[in-house]
Order: sequence, then C-alpha cells, then structure tokens
Amino acid sequence: MVSANYFCAVEPGVIPVIEKPLTVFLNGLEITTVATIGDHADCLALGYLVTHGFLRPEEVVVAIDVEPDLDLAVVRTAAPTAHEAFVRGRTLVSNCAYGTAIDRLLATLNGIIAPPLPCPLAKLAQLAATVAAWQERQDREGQNQKRWNGLHTGVLWQVHSGAALATMRDHGRLSVLDSLAGLVRRDDLDPSGCLLWTSGRLSAECVIKAAHLGVPALAGPGPASDWAMRLAAQVGLELVHLPVRTFAFSDQGLALNPL
Repeated sequence: MVSANYFCAVEPGVIPVIEKPLTVFLNGLEITTVATIGDHADCLALGYLVTHGFLRPEEVVVAIDVEPDLDLAVVRTAAPTAHEAFVRGRTLVSNCAYGTAIDRLLATLNGIIAPPLPCPLAKLAQLAATVAAWQERQDREGQNQKRWNGLHTGVLWQVHSGAALATMRDHGRLSVLDSLAGLVRRDDLDPSGCLLWTSGRLSAECVIKAAHLGVPALAGPGPASDWAMRLAAQVGLELVHLPVRTFAFSDQGLALNPL
C-alpha cells in the first residue's frame, strides 16, 4: 500500500518497489548487509562472496540457506574457507554504495585475464545497442506491470546465439552484477562468450565484478571512469560506452543516431 505521504507526479497511485536488507553469512561468519528487492537472494549472496574474493573457485559450496523472515542468507561450504580467518564484522550498505575494502578487492584481480572477444571489436557497439533495446522492451513490460520501476538491470548476452543467457534486476547495479555472478557460479554457466550489459556507469567496481564473472566485454549507457579503464586494461576487458543519445527506441525497434 502506498503511504499517504508519498506522491508520484508522473504516475499517481504507483506501487513502490520493494526494498529490504539482506545480511550475508559465509558459514558462521557475518560478512555484509545489502539492500535488495529480494527476488534472487541466494544468487546475490553467493555472487557477493565471489566478486569480493571471500569465496575462491576451488572452494565447494554445499548449500545456500535463505531465511526471508530474518532477512538473511547463509552460504555454506564443504570446509572452512581461506578468508574466514581474516574477515571480521560486516560492512553496512545502502543501495549500490558498497563500503568496500578496496585494497583487498583489487588483490582478487591477480591472475585474472578476460577471455578473448567472440566478435570483432567494431561490432561490439552495435551488439550493445541490441542488448540495450532488448532490455528497454523488457523494462517497459515490467513497468507496465508495476514490477521494475527504477531498478538497475544487468544482462549476460550470448554473442553467437543473439539471446540473453541471464538477466537480473535490483536497486544497485553492483547488486545486479553480484546476482549474475552468483547465478553463473550456482548453475555452472559459461559466460565467456557473453557481453555483460549494465544499466549504470562503468565504474572500477563494475570492472572488478565483470572480471570475476569471466566475460570478455562490459557495456553500458554510462561513461567509464579512468580507474575503470586502467583496471580493464590490466585484465584485458573491453569497455563499451553507449550513451543513450546514440540510440532511439520505437515500437519497430532500435535505430542508431549519428554521434
């Protein structure tokens, strides 16, 4: 129910998007609390641990227990993880503003090299535009159903088949990328032939998460920071900035505008 002190001038009577905390545990250790819509709490919890280096590829996950009534998710491994001895406490998070121990996060990039591009670099912009158009149609349908208003989107788009491997939505674009990483780890998916689309700007943390996801390219409507560019060069990840002004949507599809 919409509160009496909430008014949306564009669409009176709009249903607010759900937002609630999710506290992530690694075995018995509390790691962090994030804000989420809660649709894929298991993927978000697992992906957060993967992209922040708390969970190594060789460490076996045996269960992900989600307790909706308690707003928590517990990722359980077959044996104690290497990080449990070093991590203490938790980092409180609001939306996408992760309070990150950035030096430790940067260290997780050591040894990571992005897979080769599955298509010529010149085709990536057109491919990114195709993904943007697909996402726009999906978002329009969701907004018509009062489901995805104002949420960030992430898409793993298969280059050769021209279809989405996976898509996620949440309040913060970093939570979206974590959820995709969790889905890839949980379902043993292969994203090496995918373009990763994010609805936000291309920040350094987005590049780190894309590197952990194992994709060759990251694209979005927001610009890349200089730090993001340096990190992308370090791991061999291609960045594609596709400003909204470069494409237009209609019922017939998408048209690229000249820059």
